[in-house]
Parts: sequence; C-alpha cells; structure tokens
Amino acid sequence: MVISKLLDATLPRLTPSQCIDVEQAFRDRIEGAMAHIGDIPMPEQYHSELSELTNLYLVALSADRGDSR
Repeated sequence: MVISKLLDATLPRLTPSQCIDVEQAFRDRIEGAMAHIGDIPMPEQYHSELSELTNLYLVALSADRGDSR
C-alpha cells in the first residue's frame, strides 16, 4: 500500500523521458531479483502477487506513452 501511494504521488510528476528511464532501470533490476526469488521456496501466491505488482508498476510507467510492452 505504501509503495502504491508513493507511485501515485511520483508518477504524475515525471516527464515521459523520466518514465522511460525509470521503467528501463526497473526492468533491469527486477529481472535479476525475480531470478533469485525463483530459487527461494515460497508459496505460489507470493510469486503470482509479485508478478502482478511488477506488471502493474510497468503498466503505470508506460501509461502516458500509450504503450504497454
């Protein structure tokens, strides 16, 4: 909930160029994190919710550009 409030406050203040930069940095970092998390035994619900949140953040970052890779 805290992260979503941070995003709600931050994303509208970013320029399209900044959103692109943040999205790319997030994609670069999340790929490595997801690879490590995949090796840790966790309930399936944890993995699915993490994937869902990741996708929501990526969609939010690309929303102003009208694309959702």
